[in-house]
Amino acid sequence: MNVHPALISRWKMGSRCPTQYQLMRCLLHLRVWLKESLTAVDALDWIGLMGYRWEEITVASREDFLQDATIKGFQGWWEEGRPAERLRARSVLPVEYVEREEEVRLRELTPGLSGYRQPEVEGVVIRGIAGAGKTTLVQRLVEVVAEQFHDGVLWLAGAEGDLVRQTCQKVAWARGQNAAIERAEWEAWFGEPIRRLLVVVDDLVEATDVRDLLKHRGCQVVVVVTTQRGADVVQEMSRWLPSDRLAEVEITGLSRDRGREFVEKVLGRALDETEWGLVEEIGEDMGWHPEGLRLAAQIARDERLTWQDVAADWRSVEGSTLLDRLERWVVKHWQRMPPQEQAQGERLLFRMERGGLFGALFAAAAWDVDLGQARVRLLRMERDGLVERMAGHPV
Repeated sequence: MNVHPALISRWKMGSRCPTQYQLMRCLLHLRVWLKESLTAVDALDWIGLMGYRWEEITVASREDFLQDATIKGFQGWWEEGRPAERLRARSVLPVEYVEREEEVRLRELTPGLSGYRQPEVEGVVIRGIAGAGKTTLVQRLVEVVAEQFHDGVLWLAGAEGDLVRQTCQKVAWARGQNAAIERAEWEAWFGEPIRRLLVVVDDLVEATDVRDLLKHRGCQVVVVVTTQRGADVVQEMSRWLPSDRLAEVEITGLSRDRGREFVEKVLGRALDETEWGLVEEIGEDMGWHPEGLRLAAQIARDERLTWQDVAADWRSVEGSTLLDRLERWVVKHWQRMPPQEQAQGERLLFRMERGGLFGALFAAAAWDVDLGQARVRLLRMERDGLVERMAGHPV
């Protein structure tokens, strides 16, 4: 039973996709045939790759009109695979999100199993400069593949360090406990062969911080790391994972076509061919960097400048590297804003967590204003490119 997501995707798009009931009957016969060799947990991993969940097979077994001893035995066996202590990571994407080529590779690579309790990859390093879209890409990955990991997704903040402490606390929360579990308990839980878990370490700074996770992980735990220090992280992960089970994905800029789609989403309208020629010039010069493109589109939209003005403004910014130029352009845009808006932005930054989400209630408390005023200010800050609206989280 080797299941590859790409093959399953093509199979599911065809006309012979089995119903939940048919899949349940298939599992029932496999259990009779393989006996103790097939556990409910392992079966759950395989059907997860096909896009099915434990609950769907449970319902199908209850709908079987026979309800004989074989079905009853299957139901008891299947109950052993009920997902417990499932860890959940919030996946929230920007409203201007556009699909990237790397997304297709990641979602086929990450959940795949090449054999019994053997992931196709055990570690993935996603590297790129700040603002290239690494975190957004992984959030999209989690949204697509989370159900294929029966223990869920463990999202850790790499910049905060002490990943074991973060894990102990999040496992406790998943169990409904406030106090973090002990390290020894975590090692036993994390290292179990049946543990089918996706671990995301976002924005890892120190490569050695991931060492304990790799050292104590169970054979089905897949670790995905986003970082600006790709070489160091790959070197560290290579010490603990086989080279053929470690993948590296470099995130640069958007493709030319995706760049146009992204700019048009930010603008809220299509570009004419004259505008597109100037956007293309800017995009090529900044390597189609998503945050750079977003700022360019917002300047063109909200400051009522022409794209010729935006292109000239970008060309006037000097720097030794692309990231240096982008940072200076952001500062230049910030300095053009009224002092009152700058103060409001600084107050929000002071109150919020790094990379955290917030809404109008949080902003109202930070600014000590009513909810209506907070919404108006946030809309103005979104227009100016200081905040980014996330899908499903209206201001």
